[in-house]
Amino acid sequence: NTGLDLNGFQLNVQQYVTLISSQNNRTVSLTTGGGVLSLENLNLQTGSSGNTGSATFNLNANGILNVSGTITSSGAGNVFNIGNPSLINYTGGNQNIFTGLTYRNLTFSGTGTKTASAAFTANGTTTVAAGVTFAQGGGTFTSGGTVNVNGSFQLNQGGFATGGTWNYGTT
Repeated sequence: NTGLDLNGFQLNVQQYVTLISSQNNRTVSLTTGGGVLSLENLNLQTGSSGNTGSATFNLNANGILNVSGTITSSGAGNVFNIGNPSLINYTGGNQNIFTGLTYRNLTFSGTGTKTASAAFTANGTTTVAAGVTFAQGGGTFTSGGTVNVNGSFQLNQGGFATGGTWNYGTT
């Protein structure tokens, strides 16, 4: 097993972070442990479908992940463990939102349009910053907490469900 733990530290990566597990019974993991990880792209990747290894990303409580590019997952056995009250912040220009995990706190900042093409859930606070558009292009965006929209929110071919509070242009 191989891993990196950023407990209380900050790591800035200019390009890609790829966690690859290509061997059986091998776990590759990255754990933020309350630290800040800023990167362009995060990719979890395992080998063939018969591979019993796994690539794991742990965003522990109070951890922050700033992504200026994309989050992707390919292969079988990949795991995203997103702790509460962690934050994932999409900080780039036009970005596709990874819908293969359940978010806790989620922020869309930077510029441009952040587009989700499938259903996904955020159980904490979701914030759309001024000058940013969040577009739900397919499936339903489900919020279990507060949604603060200071930019734009579009339902192109998707839906929206909330069990919390909706604030438009007030925060």
